[in-house]
Amino acid sequence: AGITCGYFLIPFSTFFSATLLGKAGIKMAIQTSFIIISFTESYLKMVIELIAGIPKFGELLEPHITGYFEQQRTKLKLGQDSSDGGLVSFLLTCLVTGMIVYFVISTINSLAQQHLIKELKQQSSTEGKKDK
Repeated sequence: AGITCGYFLIPFSTFFSATLLGKAGIKMAIQTSFIIISFTESYLKMVIELIAGIPKFGELLEPHITGYFEQQRTKLKLGQDSSDGGLVSFLLTCLVTGMIVYFVISTINSLAQQHLIKELKQQSSTEGKKDK
Protein backbone atom coordinates (compact mmCIF):
# COMPACT_ATOMS: atom_id res chain seq x y z
CA ALA A 1 0.00 0.00 0.00
CA GLY A 2 2.86 2.38 0.79
CA ILE A 3 4.43 1.83 -2.61
CA THR A 4 1.13 2.57 -4.33
CA CYS A 5 0.57 5.72 -2.26
CA GLY A 6 4.06 6.91 -3.15
CA TYR A 7 3.46 6.23 -6.81
CA PHE A 8 0.24 8.25 -6.82
CA LEU A 9 1.87 11.05 -4.76
CA ILE A 10 -0.46 10.70 -1.78
CA PRO A 11 0.93 12.76 1.13
CA PHE A 12 2.68 10.79 3.85
CA SER A 13 0.41 12.19 6.58
CA THR A 14 -2.67 10.88 4.77
CA PHE A 15 -1.10 7.47 4.22
CA PHE A 16 0.20 7.21 7.78
CA SER A 17 -3.06 8.32 9.43
CA ALA A 18 -5.08 5.82 7.36
CA THR A 19 -2.59 3.05 8.15
CA LEU A 20 -2.58 3.90 11.85
CA LEU A 21 -6.38 3.92 11.98
CA GLY A 22 -6.60 0.64 10.10
CA LYS A 23 -3.92 -1.20 12.06
CA ALA A 24 -4.42 0.21 15.55
CA GLY A 25 -8.16 0.55 15.44
CA ILE A 26 -9.80 -1.91 13.12
CA LYS A 27 -7.30 -4.78 12.82
CA MET A 28 -6.52 -4.79 16.54
CA ALA A 29 -10.22 -4.92 17.45
CA ILE A 30 -10.86 -7.83 15.07
CA GLN A 31 -7.85 -9.80 16.31
CA THR A 32 -8.74 -9.19 19.95
CA SER A 33 -12.32 -10.32 19.35
CA PHE A 34 -11.12 -13.46 17.59
CA ILE A 35 -8.74 -14.37 20.45
CA ILE A 36 -11.42 -13.74 23.08
CA ILE A 37 -13.94 -15.85 21.17
CA SER A 38 -11.51 -18.69 20.53
CA PHE A 39 -10.32 -18.90 24.16
CA THR A 40 -13.68 -18.43 25.89
CA GLU A 41 -15.66 -21.64 25.73
CA SER A 42 -19.08 -20.02 26.06
CA TYR A 43 -18.44 -17.51 23.24
CA LEU A 44 -17.03 -20.23 21.03
CA LYS A 45 -20.08 -22.43 21.55
CA MET A 46 -22.34 -19.46 20.77
CA VAL A 47 -20.50 -18.74 17.49
CA ILE A 48 -20.57 -22.41 16.48
CA GLU A 49 -24.31 -22.58 17.22
CA LEU A 50 -24.84 -19.48 15.06
CA ILE A 51 -22.89 -21.09 12.23
CA ALA A 52 -24.80 -24.37 12.66
CA GLY A 53 -28.05 -22.41 12.32
CA ILE A 54 -27.23 -21.35 8.75
CA PRO A 55 -29.73 -23.09 6.46
CA LYS A 56 -28.32 -25.90 4.27
CA PHE A 57 -24.65 -25.18 5.02
CA GLY A 58 -24.54 -24.86 8.81
CA GLU A 59 -24.65 -28.55 9.61
CA LEU A 60 -21.96 -29.25 7.03
CA LEU A 61 -19.67 -26.49 8.29
CA GLU A 62 -20.07 -27.10 12.02
CA PRO A 63 -17.65 -30.05 12.42
CA HIS A 64 -15.00 -28.38 10.25
CA ILE A 65 -15.18 -25.09 12.11
CA THR A 66 -15.17 -26.82 15.50
CA GLY A 67 -12.08 -28.78 14.48
CA TYR A 68 -10.40 -25.65 13.16
CA PHE A 69 -10.99 -23.72 16.39
CA GLU A 70 -9.72 -26.62 18.47
CA GLN A 71 -6.62 -26.92 16.31
CA GLN A 72 -5.89 -23.19 16.51
CA ARG A 73 -6.50 -23.14 20.27
CA THR A 74 -4.06 -25.99 20.73
CA LYS A 75 -1.43 -24.27 18.57
CA LEU A 76 -1.78 -21.00 20.45
CA LYS A 77 -1.72 -22.60 23.89
CA LEU A 78 1.29 -24.79 23.13
CA GLY A 79 3.11 -22.06 21.23
CA GLN A 80 3.73 -24.28 18.22
CA ASP A 81 5.46 -22.72 15.26
CA SER A 82 3.27 -22.72 12.18
CA SER A 83 6.07 -21.82 9.76
CA ASP A 84 5.50 -24.94 7.65
CA GLY A 85 3.17 -23.50 5.05
CA GLY A 86 3.86 -25.91 2.23
CA LEU A 87 3.77 -25.15 -1.47
CA VAL A 88 1.30 -22.26 -1.30
CA SER A 89 3.42 -20.41 1.24
CA PHE A 90 6.54 -20.97 -0.87
CA LEU A 91 4.84 -19.70 -4.03
CA LEU A 92 3.52 -16.59 -2.27
CA THR A 93 6.98 -15.90 -0.88
CA CYS A 94 8.45 -16.19 -4.38
CA LEU A 95 5.76 -13.89 -5.77
CA VAL A 96 6.37 -11.20 -3.15
CA THR A 97 10.14 -11.47 -3.57
CA GLY A 98 9.76 -11.12 -7.34
CA MET A 99 7.55 -8.05 -6.91
CA ILE A 100 10.09 -6.41 -4.61
CA VAL A 101 12.96 -7.15 -7.02
CA TYR A 102 10.90 -5.74 -9.91
CA PHE A 103 10.14 -2.62 -7.88
CA VAL A 104 13.82 -2.05 -7.06
CA ILE A 105 14.88 -2.56 -10.69
CA SER A 106 12.16 -0.24 -12.01
CA THR A 107 13.08 2.41 -9.44
CA ILE A 108 16.75 2.27 -10.46
CA ASN A 109 15.73 2.43 -14.14
CA SER A 110 13.47 5.42 -13.51
CA LEU A 111 16.22 7.25 -11.60
CA ALA A 112 18.70 6.55 -14.39
CA GLN A 113 16.26 7.91 -17.00
CA GLN A 114 15.68 11.07 -14.96
CA HIS A 115 19.42 11.57 -14.57
CA LEU A 116 19.95 11.09 -18.32
CA ILE A 117 17.20 13.61 -19.15
CA LYS A 118 18.75 16.11 -16.74
CA GLU A 119 22.20 15.66 -18.32
CA LEU A 120 20.78 16.01 -21.85
CA LYS A 121 18.99 19.24 -20.89
CA GLN A 122 22.19 20.63 -19.36
CA GLN A 123 24.17 19.59 -22.43
CA SER A 124 21.67 21.17 -24.83
CA SER A 125 21.56 24.39 -22.80
CA THR A 126 25.37 24.68 -22.82
CA GLU A 127 25.44 24.01 -26.60
CA GLY A 128 22.77 26.66 -27.09
CA LYS A 129 24.92 29.19 -25.24
CA LYS A 130 27.95 28.31 -27.38
CA ASP A 131 26.02 28.86 -30.61
CA LYS A 132 25.10 32.43 -29.61
